[in-house]
Order: sequence, then C-alpha cells, then structure tokens
Amino acid sequence: MFPKKKRLSKAEIAQLPQKMRQRLANPYFHLIVFPSDCAKFAFLISTKVAAKATKRNFLRRKISQVIENDQLMSNLKKAILVVVKKDFTGLSDSELKTLLQPLVKLNEGDRP
Repeated sequence: MFPKKKRLSKAEIAQLPQKMRQRLANPYFHLIVFPSDCAKFAFLISTKVAAKATKRNFLRRKISQVIENDQLMSNLKKAILVVVKKDFTGLSDSELKTLLQPLVKLNEGDRP
C-alpha cells in the first residue's frame, strides 16, 4: 500500500478540479487523472465488484503493488483515481501492468 502522503483522502477527492480531468477507460477500470503537485492515488472498489472487504482490500493491494514495483509513476505529478469494474477480479499482474501503460504516456506528457 502507498504511504499516507501518496494517497488521496475523501476531502482531497472532493476538492479536485472536475473540469481539468482526463478519463481513461477500459473494460476493467476507469482511470481519472487530475493535475497535482505530486503523485497521489485513490482506489474505488464498490461492494458490487467484491462483496467482502477482504477481497476489496486484496484488489487494492494488487493494483498498488503493480504500480509500485514497476515504478510506472516514478516522477508523475498527477492525482489518479482508479475506479474498478466488476470484470477486474480475474486479471493477472502482467495483464494489469499492460493496462496501466497509458499512465506512462501521461507521465511523458502525451495525451492518450
């Protein structure tokens, strides 16, 4: 899991500028990207995706582990909200890594 200074709180999410966001979508999750001073993340996993909290926490850890281990966000200056969809539960780590590649393009300054 990310350290507390790298996570978005509910109050910070509410204060993010809605007009300046970029949305990236695929069948497994939505990435909502906001400009920020440093890299911050939040993961939204509803009870419709995973009914038990232990499963939702496992999915959060899985996403954050892929992001941290591959250092996809080494010098990213954006706030990222990951909204997980129901089909996400069957993804492997390598599939997840390839689906997160648009974030690398955002990091380089390209718009996906």
